[in-house]
Amino acid sequence: MHSREAGGARGTRGTLPGGTLSLLVAGVALMAFALALVMPAGTALANGTPIHITLSYLPNVSNWGPQNATGVAELITSEGEARVTVAGLEALSGADEYQTWIRTAEPNSWVRLGALQMTANGIGRMDTVLQQPIPERAWELMQVSVEPKGTQPTAPGNRLTVAGRFSMTPGGGVPPKVLPNTGGDNPVTGVPTTGLLGLSGGGGVLLVLLVVGVASFALGRAGARRGA
Repeated sequence: MHSREAGGARGTRGTLPGGTLSLLVAGVALMAFALALVMPAGTALANGTPIHITLSYLPNVSNWGPQNATGVAELITSEGEARVTVAGLEALSGADEYQTWIRTAEPNSWVRLGALQMTANGIGRMDTVLQQPIPERAWELMQVSVEPKGTQPTAPGNRLTVAGRFSMTPGGGVPPKVLPNTGGDNPVTGVPTTGLLGLSGGGGVLLVLLVVGVASFALGRAGARRGA
């Protein structure tokens, strides 16, 4: 009889009381939630985050057209999406069109994205989805050139207008101080750099420390009650 009771006591000595176990589970859940809050939203969606490029008349790159032409571009490489808007371009004859390209630093690495659709006031737009995703390469330059209409050359010709340098960092690129006036709504530039609830890195660390402190205090109180 006594040996069975002693054995039962030994069997339950290593088991946490129900209240303490619940507090421990709650603390772990809070920690996971806090880490999700402080993690930047773009981390999990990096490939789907737009890459922004500023277009202008670049010295030693551009050689044709108005030097005050400006534009903005947006690429989503994983989806093969490319959006370009350029203002101040010179009107072309019916035999020519503006085409958009990107390239790396390697020779013969040009990739044609598509042609700009021009309006009467000199604004060119392109909003296209390529058949394949844009390869994740070290793209260096976006270039707009003048080409014979309807052609699909493998590299831009010798009439090079606005261009822009960019990195493959999602959301990278410095937006222009004044965006081209296209007559539409004011575009929103940039990507958020904070967590899911708008917390900065320092605020997120404080939140994690607060959660850890609360969980530790609760576990300490539960242990004190059990000891009493």
